[in-house]
Amino acid sequence: SNFFGGIFLIIEPKFKEGDQIMVSGTYYVVKEIGMRTTVLQDKSNNQDVIVPNNKLANEQIINMMEPDLLYRVGVKASVAYGSDIEKVERIMKEVASSNPKVIVDDDHGIYFEFSDMGASSLDFLVKVWIKDLNDRWSVPHEIRTRIYKRFMEEGIEIPFPQMDVHLRSRAWDNGDVSGKDDTLDI
Repeated sequence: SNFFGGIFLIIEPKFKEGDQIMVSGTYYVVKEIGMRTTVLQDKSNNQDVIVPNNKLANEQIINMMEPDLLYRVGVKASVAYGSDIEKVERIMKEVASSNPKVIVDDDHGIYFEFSDMGASSLDFLVKVWIKDLNDRWSVPHEIRTRIYKRFMEEGIEIPFPQMDVHLRSRAWDNGDVSGKDDTLDI
């Protein structure tokens, strides 16, 4: 079955050597397609993975290189309750569209979403198209860094999880049976 899987991969190729593919949520570079196995390189771990061809022939494979190198990335940001939502949207869109690796045209618009009202934050998402999928990690980093700086410049607070702790002592433990609590807030 591995032999026939290899023939299938050669006759009806889903990918070729050098292509970047995604299999089961993991990114790989195709190093070698053999008759019985295919060698994939997991770039995040710098490891070669040898996969039987019959398994690959039956997997859903996304070829990141086809039809072109365009790729969509997203950046999330959270701000404090009480922040100006329109200002947050304007800043995130401006920052994302000003990145030179981002494409903004009639076919590749900026997607913006007020995604959630979390426990301690208002959560937003901006998605953009980039010119080269090889920049799929660097562009979000650049956008996220610039959004953070702009939020600081514009006085938009970025929340962090906080917890209020209330310590209570029972007055009746001290011989007072009135049931009144003495509370100390920290």
